[in-house]
Amino acid sequence: RENDRGGHFGLLEPGCGMYGTSAHIEITNMSSITGHMSPSLGGGIFWKADSLDATLTVRDSSEIAYNAAQHGGGIYVLNKREYKARLLLDGSAIHDNFANISGGGVMLVNLDDGQASVTYANGSALMRNSARGGNGGGQNIQRGNLHFQDSVVTENSAGANGGGIYMSESRLDPGQPAGVLMLTRSLLMNNTAGAGGGSICIDRHDDDVYAFACIMEDTHVAGSMAFDGTGGGLHLVGCDTSVVNSSIARNIAVAGSGGGLYVGNACGGACSQADDQAHFVLANSHVSQNLAFEFGDSPGGTVSNTGAPA
Repeated sequence: RENDRGGHFGLLEPGCGMYGTSAHIEITNMSSITGHMSPSLGGGIFWKADSLDATLTVRDSSEIAYNAAQHGGGIYVLNKREYKARLLLDGSAIHDNFANISGGGVMLVNLDDGQASVTYANGSALMRNSARGGNGGGQNIQRGNLHFQDSVVTENSAGANGGGIYMSESRLDPGQPAGVLMLTRSLLMNNTAGAGGGSICIDRHDDDVYAFACIMEDTHVAGSMAFDGTGGGLHLVGCDTSVVNSSIARNIAVAGSGGGLYVGNACGGACSQADDQAHFVLANSHVSQNLAFEFGDSPGGTVSNTGAPA
């Protein structure tokens, strides 16, 4: 059956639960968007930011759950031009959503000079979402900032990279920042990836673009697995990383190096310019009981480093 945008049974349009272009949308008071399916983008919600300060807020124990789409099973955010859209989860959950390709729970795409951000706060949960054939079982973000504060990312899965979280730079002009991942007092546990980065995969391909930044404080990454790639817990390429008062433990790279984490430069190995190098700092933190089972010469049951200075 064909239906208008926002219809419950739409087969051709994105956003079968909700199609939004409004500057400010709020889902509150234990509301739910559940059980919708889109053959394209955003099974639960498709949101196209149309102003500089557009916001989509999910708060007060509300949920986005049991939705499905090709990309962005729960929510798909499209941010264009110079807009700075913001998706905020406040004490709410995105769970049990499915993407046939990428972004099982949420997918955010920044086009042009867009700089959208996503924040999970106050006990929010990103859990049991799946991206069957692509990246980002829980969250897929193509350039932009992502912040988890007092929140949980657990039991998400991706067929490719980033079982919990996947970040990439998309297409940027030279010299533009790729994005920041900030994890504060949060838990990432039991996420899985078919390739690399069981809980987190940050993948910077273009060495003309400034590095990502990843800041972990009082955060724990545990029990995650990468089945056919590097970084059982974290796969970080082209990312300046700071891990403070945190732990990375009991993660597994089944057929790759870096059971706990894999750290590399976007240019691969040693870089010709210092600005191209990623940096990694570990302070008052614990990396322990991680395993890597790669067949061959590559070491790194706990940490594997390909040229990034520590």
